[in-house]
Amino acid sequence: MNADGEATVARYGVPAEQLASVFPFHFALGRELELVQIGPTLQRICPDVQLGADFTQLFVSIRTEGDMSWDWILQHRSHFFLFEHLATQLQLRGEFVQLPETEVVLFLGSPWFTDTEQFVAFNLGFKDFAIHDPVIDMLHIIQANKLALSDAHRLTEKLTERGLELTRARDAAEKANQSKSDLLAMVSHEIRTPMNAVLGFTDLLLKTTELSATQKEYALTAASSGQMLLAVINDILDFSKIESGADLKIEASAMALAPLLERVQRLLQPRTENCTLQLEIDADCPQQIIADEGRLAQILVNLTSNAIKFTDEGTIVLRVHCLESHADRVRLRFEIEDSGIGIAAEDLEQIFLPYNQVAGDSTNPRRGTGLGLAITKQIVNLMGGAIGASSQLEKGSLFWFELEFSLPTEHAERKPVVSQTVSPAAPGLRILVAEDNPVNQRLLEILLKQLGLSARYVSNGSEAVAATAREAFDLIFMDCQMPVMDGFAATAAIREREASCAAADTPRSHIVALTANAIKGSHEQCLTAGMDDFISKPFGLEQLRAALEKRLAVESH
Repeated sequence: MNADGEATVARYGVPAEQLASVFPFHFALGRELELVQIGPTLQRICPDVQLGADFTQLFVSIRTEGDMSWDWILQHRSHFFLFEHLATQLQLRGEFVQLPETEVVLFLGSPWFTDTEQFVAFNLGFKDFAIHDPVIDMLHIIQANKLALSDAHRLTEKLTERGLELTRARDAAEKANQSKSDLLAMVSHEIRTPMNAVLGFTDLLLKTTELSATQKEYALTAASSGQMLLAVINDILDFSKIESGADLKIEASAMALAPLLERVQRLLQPRTENCTLQLEIDADCPQQIIADEGRLAQILVNLTSNAIKFTDEGTIVLRVHCLESHADRVRLRFEIEDSGIGIAAEDLEQIFLPYNQVAGDSTNPRRGTGLGLAITKQIVNLMGGAIGASSQLEKGSLFWFELEFSLPTEHAERKPVVSQTVSPAAPGLRILVAEDNPVNQRLLEILLKQLGLSARYVSNGSEAVAATAREAFDLIFMDCQMPVMDGFAATAAIREREASCAAADTPRSHIVALTANAIKGSHEQCLTAGMDDFISKPFGLEQLRAALEKRLAVESH
């Protein structure tokens, strides 16, 4: 601590209060490995972890061998560490960051558990976990649930001749499956809600003009890391749908090919450091195809992100070849070629299997969940295509997939384009925002202000119903998960009141759901509840603009 009582880390752009709220298990070490800052949850669970204490007398390193010292930590700071608290056996998993121009290292981590009973033993909730790492622990829990479900199925096979036991085993399996779905829904909501603020305010920060080059670098790193975390969450949710037997939806419509590829290039270019991302499209490729643009983009982003992850320098090329061309259809081959570390021949057959990671040992910083390629293969198969890869160690890899697309005709259905934008008349819109998270309220206030709009704000569904009874609103942004009364119940109450007042020519509010739930059926649930549109968290300015344009388009008709 400094003489003025502020934490050492706070002087270097990381306020202690913010750091504690995002990484409650963090700690900072001085050159002599004395504790100079401690996260609140870590100190609550381990009372003997006090400021000034010798870290090496309290914790032991499990994963990385060697006598802990300042130089040893700096030498291994790119690795993931696993420490065990000697008094409680609490294990912490994370990595060290050296603060610039200081003799302080910061450990950012979360507890590492092997079963859910340890949550109860340490009296922990999801709020106690670092925002960057809960998905890894969540995945471990999901795998444990999957193992329990598998055991239940084996028990069912053994008890086929015993009716009562068979029924109980089936009930247990259904309960385990429902528990997994409930866990995914909860984790999706609990992570996406703060991620909405993290990504939203980081984007706003990057758009300010006062940032120095170093500050902009830090903000870009935070934004990129947030997007990667969101991609991991989406991968896990998609894979859960596949495991449960639910079909991933393919919604095809006319789309432009080259602009999609260019957007993927623009999105991923900032993630490259010492390599370049090039785009090559054969001249005979069609300008328009009939395809699910979102799923095609997901495949391209997954494969290209994978190439970037394993390429430290050189070139990554995203190219498209036209293999067959007919009057009404075309077969295209997409290739992503990199000059990265490559894949051993014996590992190539395993790379599309779920949870498979072939890039080195468990401390390798390139490791992920092992789900991206598995999901990509499932999507390509669902679209009737083929996917594969070839590689040489230390020379690079080439991933490819082939898909057949219909070609649009003059009468083909195209994605609707709303030409009307938020016009000078739009500031007259009466807008209500029902959102219980004050940080997300503030984000919405800033984004709406950038669109020249203002709104009234309430913190739960009951307040939203009361507000609409007092005055009419043209547009309501309704969070789905709120205390007192959730967004679904509030929407039902508003629609019921509007229906009862139909004779009085009461205008119908345009209700847009703000949902952090990406589980199958959540969007349908919003529409069934009487909402007109939905925005998934995290969202930004463009999603709000699109919702407003839809509202204005309805009004113009």
